[in-house]
Amino acid sequence: MNESRAVSTWNVSVTPPADCGSRNFRILARTCGTNLYAAKTDIVGISADPRRAQEAFRYKHDLAMPLLSDENHDALEAFGVWGEKSMYGRTFLGIIRTTVVVGPDSRIRKVWRNVKVDGHADEVLAYVRPA
Repeated sequence: MNESRAVSTWNVSVTPPADCGSRNFRILARTCGTNLYAAKTDIVGISADPRRAQEAFRYKHDLAMPLLSDENHDALEAFGVWGEKSMYGRTFLGIIRTTVVVGPDSRIRKVWRNVKVDGHADEVLAYVRPA
C-alpha cells in the first residue's frame, strides 16, 4: 500500500465520462506508473453501481485499481458526493463527480468537485507527484 490514496467517484460506470475517466487513470497507472509509484499514490474508484456492474466495468477497461460499490450511499454521503443534480430539466439524486486525495495520516489533502474528465487524471498526478 502506498502513502496516499486518490479516491474518485463517478455517476454510472457505463457512461462515456466514466469510461474516459477510468481509462485516463488506467493510462496514468500503466504508462506513467513509475510516476504514480514515485508519488506513492493508489487510485480507488467508487460508485453506487452494484458490485457485478463494477466487476464488468473493471474487466472491460482492464483496470488494476480497485472499484468499490456503495449501493447504499454510505461512503458517498460521508464524502459529501451524493446529492441533488439536474439534467434536461429533471432533478434527481446522484453522484457529484469528485476526486479526493487522502494523505498517509488519513487526512484529506485535496478535493476536486464537479470534475470534468478531460485532463483530470493528469491534474491529480501533478498534485501528488513529488517536487
